Amino acid sequence: MLLVFGRAWRNDFITLDDGQYILLNPDVVQGLTARFLAWAFSTFHAANWHPLTWLSHMLDVEIFGLWPGGHHLTSVAIHAASSVLLFLFLRQATRRLWPAALAAALFALHPLHIESVAWASERKDVLSGLFWILTLLAYGRYVRRPGRARYLVVIACFGAGLLAKPMLVTLPFVLLLLDRWPFERWGGAGARRLLLEKVPLLALSAVSSAVTLAAQRSGGSVSGLAAVPIAERVANAALSYVWYLGKTVWPNGLAILYPHPALAAPGEASALLAAGGAALTLAAASVLAVRVRRGHPHLLVGWLWYLGTLVPVIGLVQIGAQARADRYSYIPLIGIFIAAAWELCLLVERRPSLRAVVACAVAALLASFAVTSAHAVSLWRDSVTLYRHALSVTERNWVVHYSLAQALERLGRFEEARAQHEAALAIRPQGVDVLQNYAAFLRNRGDLVGARKFYEAALGVAPGFLEARNNLGAVLAAQGDAEGAAREFAQCLREEPEFVPAWYNLGTLRAERGDLPGAASAFAEAVRFEPRHAEAHNALAAVLLRQGQPREAARQAERALGIRPDYFRAWFNLGLAALESGDLARARAALERAVELEPSNAQAHAALARVLESERRLRDRPGVAR
Repeated sequence: MLLVFGRAWRNDFITLDDGQYILLNPDVVQGLTARFLAWAFSTFHAANWHPLTWLSHMLDVEIFGLWPGGHHLTSVAIHAASSVLLFLFLRQATRRLWPAALAAALFALHPLHIESVAWASERKDVLSGLFWILTLLAYGRYVRRPGRARYLVVIACFGAGLLAKPMLVTLPFVLLLLDRWPFERWGGAGARRLLLEKVPLLALSAVSSAVTLAAQRSGGSVSGLAAVPIAERVANAALSYVWYLGKTVWPNGLAILYPHPALAAPGEASALLAAGGAALTLAAASVLAVRVRRGHPHLLVGWLWYLGTLVPVIGLVQIGAQARADRYSYIPLIGIFIAAAWELCLLVERRPSLRAVVACAVAALLASFAVTSAHAVSLWRDSVTLYRHALSVTERNWVVHYSLAQALERLGRFEEARAQHEAALAIRPQGVDVLQNYAAFLRNRGDLVGARKFYEAALGVAPGFLEARNNLGAVLAAQGDAEGAAREFAQCLREEPEFVPAWYNLGTLRAERGDLPGAASAFAEAVRFEPRHAEAHNALAAVLLRQGQPREAARQAERALGIRPDYFRAWFNLGLAALESGDLARARAALERAVELEPSNAQAHAALARVLESERRLRDRPGVAR
């Protein structure tokens, strides 16, 4: 397995999510420190609440810095550990060696798991998977010898898993399935007692679900019924269940994102006939699993494991633009692997003459999965390679088009980036995300007229799209239309008084116009609503300096540095504030740090020279001890 996944150490971070999770996250890039523990447990950053995942990213930064290979190898190591632990659990629970080994090998090598392992931002997948399996192991120990201490270990492992990713909310129901097989507790303990036994776990699941929904809504990730009607959701769910099974058997054409058809082509009729066929297939498989449950209990348990664990991510609550995702199958496919492994071993036991044939077929299957997975890992080496592959195997994928555009823009390949933005626009001409991203591209290229046009187009589709309105205000300010910019910022704040980007931009506009009290007020509001906004703290420090309040300016600069210790502008402002306050030692230390961070910055060198000159004059004054 390490030969297959180990090559991930060569891969870079990608532009999709890795920035907000790691590279551009000021709390994560500082490493694992006590001051950031509270942030990890309190933040809804990236529209998620998974404190243990944040801590794992911080620990990686502490060990590897921002070397992507180290982050990838950590995920590979976690996946390897989970594969071994899954084998140990199945071996102990069933006392069967070969089916346990086969199920674990399928879990370890399957190409559908590449996304979870090779994508740094999906650390939450492999980490929660590890705690899922640790919970199973702890539960197995509890079943063999029940006791309060052992049950508390089950709760602890389960709780840790929920802190890594809320996907584990279905685990209590899986434990009930395992009570049926292989633990065979239903006859002795009784269904009522077994259900009561799971109540603490179910309570944790309920709390985690509520917090997760609040986090997703806070980030605007939940699509309403107007965007994706309930009929489309049910149809896509049925198709997705069958799609995952198909890709389990034949994992070709995998991509980082599969666009939801209702979002890629709004107004078009859904594939109701195909969805109906998928629903009938699922129903038939379920009926079959129930009918053969006495002789083949593993089939029913594995099938219900698969159906149940996919429920949180099957799309009935639509999150994001995807119809489905490879990473969603990380835990659910264990049920299919268990069912397949035990059924194959049962076949060999009943027909020993097939042993050699089955062994060769299994070896060939695992080898093909290993080769396919190794190739898939290499596709994750950089953003452009990954996105171009996704476009080659999917259709109408506007999200990947503009993600590729952003990756190309970072490489300075602007004309190629423009073509990708236009391809996204051709697919979703009324998509506010597409319009917003193209406007940002034009703004970065200095085309303020074009940027204004597309921001206004986005607002024409969604007048309440505050990010576009705020950015339109910034464009108007850059065009010299201060009144128009102020109107847009004010409109944002009327609709959402705690919208920090508008407060920040309004403060910047007022500072540029010389309204220092107004600028200070706006920046103060920004840091009141978002205390960890380093840029706003620093901007407030700069305004306070201009107002002749160096001590308060120093405090604001220090707060910015408490969030971003390598923030050049905050060190510079702290140095100026200390100089104005007459604290030459502090000014020198701050400005030396500023020069260290940006050696070519003339302003920092000039300010440091002022400090050194002041120190020289102080030393040369009569009566000063030398």
